[in-house]
Amino acid sequence: MDDDSKTIIVDAKSFALEVRPSDPVRTVRVDARPPNPALLAMLPGGPSEAASALRLVRQRLELRQPLGQKLLGVVSARAGEGKSLFSAQLALALSEAQRAKVLLVEANFLAPSLAKLFGVTVPTHQGFSVQLARRMQNRTDPWVELALGPSLHGLFEEPGVGYAQALYSTHFLQSLFFLAPAYDYVVIDGTAVLASGDANVLAQGVDALLVVARSGVTRGADLIQTMQQLGEHKPTDLVLWDVPASEHRG
Repeated sequence: MDDDSKTIIVDAKSFALEVRPSDPVRTVRVDARPPNPALLAMLPGGPSEAASALRLVRQRLELRQPLGQKLLGVVSARAGEGKSLFSAQLALALSEAQRAKVLLVEANFLAPSLAKLFGVTVPTHQGFSVQLARRMQNRTDPWVELALGPSLHGLFEEPGVGYAQALYSTHFLQSLFFLAPAYDYVVIDGTAVLASGDANVLAQGVDALLVVARSGVTRGADLIQTMQQLGEHKPTDLVLWDVPASEHRG
């Protein structure tokens, strides 16, 4: 997305799209140096079996894209079930070989982890929730996205600097609708469903939900309760994702 490109915003009442040249989007190139590249299966040298499984998930999502499934929310029943890692893996798989333009969005404001996972430094005061907070103050600063690669951009939290309440503002969903037209997919790393109602906020704005579960860790009763809390308003898939607890907590 170029700095001088046209931008689209969403009307707060009707979500009708309109052009507002004064509200641009800017990208900042960052040097991604994952501290543990082996965790990211889609990177060279990653586990081949995991990469193959991710490509299968990608294929199924690509088949559904004509149905309008573009905004993908990733949640889990509880913390520590690999949700954030799967979100990162999915974004890498969808953007592999520049087959699609993907935006990876961090919406887990209370426990962010994507910047650390990718080994990137978020520019000062340009974390996603802080940018949302500026919109809440009626400021129209340019949206700042991180260019992680030629076809993968990110909106991450700045570690230790954030405004968790921004998730509940109308600007959160508006931002997703505003940014989505420039991408083939938007992957949103959400929250644990049973910890609060935050995941339900995300569910209102996405086209489909992916519920991540860990083999031998996620309890069946938790999954049932999760599905009940999310309801049947959006297509929901269960992803069984085995992540060593000592390596990552998503």
